[in-house]
Amino acid sequence: MALAFKRILMITHNVQFAIDTKRALESLGNYEVTTITDANNAINILQNKSYNIVLMDVENLEIPTLDMVKGIRSTQTDVAI
Repeated sequence: MALAFKRILMITHNVQFAIDTKRALESLGNYEVTTITDANNAINILQNKSYNIVLMDVENLEIPTLDMVKGIRSTQTDVAI
């Protein structure tokens, strides 16, 4: 059974982690990974494009984690965080 195609938004300041994770997931052939370092920009991105999963580095966000989750949910209620 084939995996469904998934769009992932990754929010992290760790550039090497982002590169490695994006490469690993996309090599599986079922994932499109968008990486950003600016948590403030994440809500704008989510308003313009649908994602299945949001991965965030909660220790390095400019926004408190709970506020970030509320902001994500305000744009896409069914996204996995």
